[in-house]
Amino acid sequence: MATSNEINSAAERTKEKILDAAEALFAQERYKGTSVERVARNVPVSKTTIYKYFDHKDGLFEATARRFASRILAEVTSEFTAHDTIEEQISSALIRKHKLCYEIRASSFAKELFEARHGVVRAIVGDLMTGIESAILRALIEVGMRRADATRCARLIAATSIGLANTHTTRATTSKDLRFMVRAIVSSRE
Repeated sequence: MATSNEINSAAERTKEKILDAAEALFAQERYKGTSVERVARNVPVSKTTIYKYFDHKDGLFEATARRFASRILAEVTSEFTAHDTIEEQISSALIRKHKLCYEIRASSFAKELFEARHGVVRAIVGDLMTGIESAILRALIEVGMRRADATRCARLIAATSIGLANTHTTRATTSKDLRFMVRAIVSSRE
């Protein structure tokens, strides 16, 4: 007889397989072209199994998008341990984030994705930016910045990075200006 840990582990593996199949289909077939039935066929599981984990297609899409955003956050925050100086940590994290966002925006289904699921996507992007801002805040505090100043700087850096990315046409220009902006704001602490 299977233990509860084994059952939970099998359930988690099934859920991950469903999310893997859904992510691949959303990327290939877009939101409108992806059906729960097709996801079920690709796993393979029954539609009933999918509905055991997700109430409807929108719930499946949201879970897939949140998992994707979690992977982006993990990639971005890994930059904080990959560099020595606080300026390089923050700049590299923001450059990585914007690189990934440029790739998503350039995809063939980005327009449909953002129009069709605008509220969900906005919430997920908001959560992602909150996670990045929190990582910046922790890094600033670790180098000795007072919490109030670190909070203000982290908020300013995160907001300014979005503005730079939205007004620049090339990643190279965005990267250069992100480094300049981070250096200017962080060096003001001294």
